[in-house]
Amino acid sequence: MIELRDLRIITPISEGDERGNMNDGLQWLPNAYSEGFSVIFCAGESADGLLRKIGASPARILPLTSGEAEAITVFNYDPDGIDLEGVGLDEAGLRERGFLHPDAAVLRAGAVDGWAFAIQNLGTYSAETKMNEMASVGTRCVSYSQTINADIWVQYSENGQIVDAFDPLAPGNADPQWLLRAELLTADDEDTYVLSRLESSFGLYVPVDEGSQRLPAASFIEAYSPPRPTQKVGRGALRLIYQAGTASV
Repeated sequence: MIELRDLRIITPISEGDERGNMNDGLQWLPNAYSEGFSVIFCAGESADGLLRKIGASPARILPLTSGEAEAITVFNYDPDGIDLEGVGLDEAGLRERGFLHPDAAVLRAGAVDGWAFAIQNLGTYSAETKMNEMASVGTRCVSYSQTINADIWVQYSENGQIVDAFDPLAPGNADPQWLLRAELLTADDEDTYVLSRLESSFGLYVPVDEGSQRLPAASFIEAYSPPRPTQKVGRGALRLIYQAGTASV
């Protein structure tokens, strides 16, 4: 039986941490959410406002820490694997608000420096195309998702339309000014490079202590079940596959 202490709970980065000089930013996210995550940013919106834009009912928004959201996700995968009451969560209340469902995606939202964000652990729902389209009505949005296999997907949308969407390891015709293809192919760590460009180009960041904060959260029913953790694929292999594919073009 899983207990709350067994779940990953993000804590503030200490001064001596090797990532402590990142000034929050985004580059710490893959390490903190090592089994996959997604995040969408919406300009000029509040945390609650972003959740409502993508379909959350105000009456069903509930403040949760990252550890509590993860406990709910684990329960939805395997109801016998965790005792929600034992980790301080009200099972009846969660069920009433729609959090307990096999296909539920739990998103937590915050807002910093003119951008609202909604982040999901163990899933990519917050970076789905329809999320970007709904959230960007009247504004602009950026989303980033990364699976446990290191598959990355980036989208940029404005006024309800996807402007650009691509896989940074195989960007194809996508060539946004804030992501230079040549630099990407020579980067030591592709996800760190992409996230650093999102930081510098849009001023995006997620506070490193967001995991310990009770942020507004809502549950969304996915059209498919969230991907389960699978075997990781090495970054070097992915890069070699991509370079081999482009060499013959």
